[in-house]
Amino acid sequence: MIQLIVVSRIDSCIWCAPAKVGAVVWVNTQEAARHLIEHGFCKLPEVQGAGGGRRKKKPLRRSDSWPLDRFAVVERVWEGETVVCVGGGPSVTAEAVALARDRARVIAINNSYLLAPWADVCYFADGRWWEWHKAKPEFMAFAGQKVTIEGSGLMVADPEVYMLHNFGSSGISEKQNGLHTGSNSGYQAINLAVLAGAKRVLLLGYDMRFQDGRSHWHGDHPIKVPENNYRHYAALFGGMVPQLKRLGVEVVNCTPESAIAAFRFGAMDKELA
Repeated sequence: MIQLIVVSRIDSCIWCAPAKVGAVVWVNTQEAARHLIEHGFCKLPEVQGAGGGRRKKKPLRRSDSWPLDRFAVVERVWEGETVVCVGGGPSVTAEAVALARDRARVIAINNSYLLAPWADVCYFADGRWWEWHKAKPEFMAFAGQKVTIEGSGLMVADPEVYMLHNFGSSGISEKQNGLHTGSNSGYQAINLAVLAGAKRVLLLGYDMRFQDGRSHWHGDHPIKVPENNYRHYAALFGGMVPQLKRLGVEVVNCTPESAIAAFRFGAMDKELA
């Protein structure tokens, strides 16, 4: 049996009895669950992980002026905690990602939500990426918060996706309603973790270089980014170091052979021990 939460009233459906929004329904097969999710009737309940898992602390909230103010606010609900940011680099493995489950807060960047469907946040910066994924059953069923940034993110027409301001490129935004970009989503995810109160941020899949011709663990996006762009992105991370030191936030690069030289290197298993 598969448990689902009703998000759109079901008056009649071949897969289950009629139900109101917020009700819990059970279906017998994955096919039935997929049908309900794909057609917008239901979503999977929030995953807590084995043994009860860590209590979800959702860092994003709507503005007090919502819906007139589309932009969200990041609250410091992860004060003093460790946050793992999972990028899309070719070195990422499902085994490495699994180490973070129930041991840290997790921000899955772009396609990495597929490796961590239990993550706290799925962060993406490109409205085109949302177009590629918005109808995928895995994305629709993602139980954490979905977050993007203004710019191409304004193309996102889903009110369930939280949007933050773009406050510039270099350094880190210390305003709770926006990020600095560093020209890449991995950089922005670090800024998001800092705003949520992280004391330590571990980077996984932040290769910023190709590996055997591969740019990502999942293959290329429909629009491929040249490898030279990643070298440029890697150099920009140094711009956040002075503020990180002042704020008392440690960033550890747990990506073997990463092109990012701004942070000390470490191993995920040891850093999470």
